[in-house]
This record gives sequence, structure tokens and C-alpha cells, in this order.
Amino acid sequence: MMGKIQGKVLVFACRRQTKFFFEVAQRTFDGEIICYSDWPSDAGGRRYSNLMPSFYEHYNNGERSKQLTEEDIKQIVYRCRVLRALSYEKATRMVHSMYLTVEKLVDDHQPDYFVSRSVDYYVLDILCRVCKRFNVASITLIGGSISNTIIVTRYGEYNFVRKPDEKEVERTLEKLLDNDSLISFGKKIKRYTFKEHALAFANFWFKNVAFKILSLLCRDPLNYRFLSSFTYAEEGYQHSFYNFSFPQFNSNWENELDESTRQVLYIPLSHIPECTTDYWLEDVNMIRDYEEFILGLCDQLSSHFTLLIKEHWSMMGRRKASFYNSLKEIPGVILVPSEINNRKVIQKIDKILLGVGTSGIEAALRGKCVVTLGLPLRRKLFRTYSINQSTR
Repeated sequence: MMGKIQGKVLVFACRRQTKFFFEVAQRTFDGEIICYSDWPSDAGGRRYSNLMPSFYEHYNNGERSKQLTEEDIKQIVYRCRVLRALSYEKATRMVHSMYLTVEKLVDDHQPDYFVSRSVDYYVLDILCRVCKRFNVASITLIGGSISNTIIVTRYGEYNFVRKPDEKEVERTLEKLLDNDSLISFGKKIKRYTFKEHALAFANFWFKNVAFKILSLLCRDPLNYRFLSSFTYAEEGYQHSFYNFSFPQFNSNWENELDESTRQVLYIPLSHIPECTTDYWLEDVNMIRDYEEFILGLCDQLSSHFTLLIKEHWSMMGRRKASFYNSLKEIPGVILVPSEINNRKVIQKIDKILLGVGTSGIEAALRGKCVVTLGLPLRRKLFRTYSINQSTR
């Protein structure tokens, strides 16, 4: 058994994750552990300090960091689901304020290591940027697609951790090659009904109102956790009665596909906003208006391929119904119901084009051509073609 790593550790944990990351640091490192959070209830505990008071001090004073370039700010703002929904001026002010807060925190404590979850919003993005500047090693974690696995990555980059034994590899391949199985992160995938849509609608807007009240009671209106509900709605991904779009999907997609004489290109839609979309795609312009990008892509490719489009099961009821109507108007586009097993779809295609997700691995293992919009982790595992928005 390997011994603990020597060094001082800075831990940053978000809501409901404070205990987990403290234990990770405690079991991994032998040294002082400094803990911070941006959530008031966590910060009230014995271990975690709240960085938000310092943030508001900088924000109210309108202070700006000299370390940030305009490109830095653009990347931080447009990749964060909350900041890109605010006015650019307000978002920029928040970025400068948080950068100054984190910069002082790291400079004061001088940690050797930084431990947290993978980057999925602007505070973690800034923490990783500042730690890199101060030569602090970042160890950030995200749950893997395979049960009981964790990936060590900040922005989706590949990091070698260990070499698994052959039996572990065989078990994993067996799971990925089972055409009757699917990756659903413990959730049951079934047909999306209006009843489920109504319940999701009620839950979403109840949370929205509750968080608005809490933000006022806590005097913390710019906290990411509170803002995430409001801005999620502003981006157009809210649950709305008008977003019930089941009729747009083609239950006879297999018959229509059999009649096609062209090569079939499969485009599984991404869950957005999500860290693997917001921070793992290389071209930030794809993220700023994902649906518009997909529509433009399909419009250009429809003259060459039959396009099979499948919605991510967790996005049902969140995108506007008009998006699916626009897709249906493009010749050669077939919309597959979200509850259909992804591996069943992959067996019927020639090529797959995707941004992020396990569909690329599933397709590559079945000998399909995989074209990605940015999957740095997978490039170490398979030969893939990677493109960006400027690729013709």
C-alpha cells in the first residue's frame, strides 16, 4: 500500500460535497488541510471557510485584476452556464472579484496541492487558473461513465493514473459491448410522458422561486448556486409546458432509415449546460448557442448524409419545441425517440459526430468512424477525427 503524499492541501468543495473532498484529502495527504466553500451552510461548519464575503468586498469596490486578459475573461464567462446568461459587464465584474479573492487565498496559504471536483463553473475555473500560476498541483475529480470509477481531470485532459489489470479491462469491455445494456448513471430511461413533464415543470419552478427567496434571506444574491436556477431559465433550458415535444420524434425511425440510400451519420445531442460540454469542447463558440450550431451543422451535412439525431434523455422537456421543429424541416433528418437504447442506434450507422459523451467510446468499440468536436480524454484511447467550427 502506498504511503500518503507529503504537502499542504487546499480543498474547495461545493454544496453537499464537503465531507467527501475533506476525506479524500485526509486519506491522500499528510499535511495541513485548508478548506473553503462558496456555500454558506457548508462554511458554517468546523472545517470550511466561506470565500463569498471577500468576493463581495472586491465586487462592491469594483476592483479589477491585472492578471486577466480579455481572452481569459471571454473564456471564463462564455464557458460558465451562469455568467454567460448575465450581462457581459456584470459577468466580467464577477470574474475580476472572484479572481482577486482566490489569488489572495492561494497566496496567503501557499498550498502544494489543490483538491476539488472537475471544473464545471467559473469559481473552479479561476481556482485552477490561479493554482497553475502559483505552481500548485491540481487534483480534480469527476465520476466516470462506468460504475464506481472516477476520472482525474480538470478540463477533460488525459491524465495517467494507473494501469488497470486485464480482468478489470475485460469486465469493462464486457459492459460496454453489451448491446442490451446502457449507461444511465443509475436512472431508469423510459418514454417521456406529459405527466413526467408536468412534474418536472413544477419541480423546476418551485426550486427557482425557493432559491430566489433564499438568496435574499442569505444576502448572497450573486452566489452561483442561487443564480444557477435563474440563469438556467434565462438560457432557455427551463421546464415549460410549451417544451413538451414528444410528437416531434419519429417512432418509425428504423423503417425510414432502411429506406435511405445514403451513408448514415449519427449526431447524439449533448446535455447542456454541463461541465463536459461547457469545458471539454475546444471551441467556445459552439457552447454559446449550441442549438444554433447544431442546426447549422445539420443544414450543411444533410446534402451528403442521412442524419440520425437523438436527444439526450435528460434533456427532454428542457429544449424549446421549436428547435425540434427546425430540425425536422431539414431534409434527411430523422429524430429518434430519446428512450431508444443508444447502442441499438449505433449498430445501424456508418459514422458518428459528437461533442462529448460515452457514445464515442461505444461507437469506436463497434468499429464505427468517430468524429469529435473535442474529446481530449478519448484521443488517448482511440483514433478519432477532431474538428472545430472553422473546419470545412
